[in-house]
Amino acid sequence: MFKGKDKTKFERLKKAVKLTAYGGDCYSYGLVARGLLDIVIEADLKPHDFCALIPVIEGSHGIITDWEGNKINLNSKGHVVACGDKKLHEQILELLNDN
Repeated sequence: MFKGKDKTKFERLKKAVKLTAYGGDCYSYGLVARGLLDIVIEADLKPHDFCALIPVIEGSHGIITDWEGNKINLNSKGHVVACGDKKLHEQILELLNDN
């Protein structure tokens, strides 16, 4: 899922967190919505992978964007960050985009 520059960005974020888990797919987004998981970050997704998750995250007062902090939509390139806390989301974006 993480290749090239995406892998470098993910590795930087991975070093900043306590635990990294792989897999889980949409279940992980449900855990974020319930407040049981802090972050979901993915790359190389298609609209059918993430569009239905937007109302789940936003409906639980979380935030879901691309890696640059833009709202995701049908034209997004498939990089997704979902988080239940807006301040933590900002920190994640800083780590991802720290060149």
